Amino acid sequence: MAYISSLCHISTEAHFSRVAVRACRVEGRSNEFPVGPVERCTSTSASRRNLDARFFECKRSRRLLMECPSAPQTPAFAIFSLWQEEPYGLPRKPEQNTGTVYLVGAGPGDPGLFTLKGKLLLEIADVVFYDYLVSPEILRMANPSATLISVGKKKDHHSVTQPEILEMLISKAANHKVIVRLKGGDPFVFGRGGEEMEALLSAGVKVEVVPGVTSGIAAPAYAGIPVTHRSYSSSVTFVTGHEMIDKNRTAVNWPAIAQGSETVVVYMGVHNLSHVINSLRDGGLGDDTPVALVRWGTWKMQEELVSTLKDVVDEATERKFAAPAIAIIGNVVKLHSTLSTCRPTWTDFSSNQSPSLCTVDTLAESLPLLQ
Repeated sequence: MAYISSLCHISTEAHFSRVAVRACRVEGRSNEFPVGPVERCTSTSASRRNLDARFFECKRSRRLLMECPSAPQTPAFAIFSLWQEEPYGLPRKPEQNTGTVYLVGAGPGDPGLFTLKGKLLLEIADVVFYDYLVSPEILRMANPSATLISVGKKKDHHSVTQPEILEMLISKAANHKVIVRLKGGDPFVFGRGGEEMEALLSAGVKVEVVPGVTSGIAAPAYAGIPVTHRSYSSSVTFVTGHEMIDKNRTAVNWPAIAQGSETVVVYMGVHNLSHVINSLRDGGLGDDTPVALVRWGTWKMQEELVSTLKDVVDEATERKFAAPAIAIIGNVVKLHSTLSTCRPTWTDFSSNQSPSLCTVDTLAESLPLLQ
């Protein structure tokens, strides 16, 4: 019981697995684990998942965990809850004929912005369908035995069409338990997540969405631009600059956006930048309105272009500023020159070095501009 009670103090997956080993040995199941230091049994993610599953399969361990008053607030209980719903390491007999497709948001690129739930699902996935903008560092988190399938799309070049992607998802769900559809950013923010979920449900496939950090917030942040600020903007609009090609007319009410929002964030807007800018100018935005373009937001090769509505198209053309890029339009862009000195840094899991931070002197210089 002491080992079960210690679950209430667990803060990491490795710590949980070490407790699991000790608990199972106490339960008289020591033959399932090699003799020696506990750490040797929990050195890899795969071995930890294997140990966790065996621990949960012990009925007495599960009962004691459920009876622990503070268990529902612990990371261990969250792992236990997921284990109850999906296979967690060890194969179990499927309860239905189809698996579950998880629409997982991979975030904008920096692997440090990937969610814990998304990482956990990648580690137990049987099949992973991934998009063009998913970083290699995130793909390396996937189950080594999983099948990885690229279904990325670029402008005018779709390696796999949308109907083909849906057909493959349905087919894999019939023969596998956990299918991860890994999408850049957030699946429900211009990521076709809603459309894919509708199609999968119509085909009788179980589906669940796992939100991700959207580039419309993260890319500006990594450029030192908050999308809202009490002194500059109390509203923000997210809009696509790349609508369906078969639409007879635009569905975006640009004049209403120009008049009704203090910050406008345009996804996939570089290809049609001239149309977007002219539409906003026609809608009433002044030529001196600040504009920022952020290319490869949150990636190591992030680039920025800061200009105005009047000049941004010419400057983007001159610099050959290409996709993937986000456009931020509004007075919050004025903060770029100050806050970009304190921008987040790329998360390098291969290095133990701490990220560089803005200095006290930099903050002192910034304060007068923010008052």
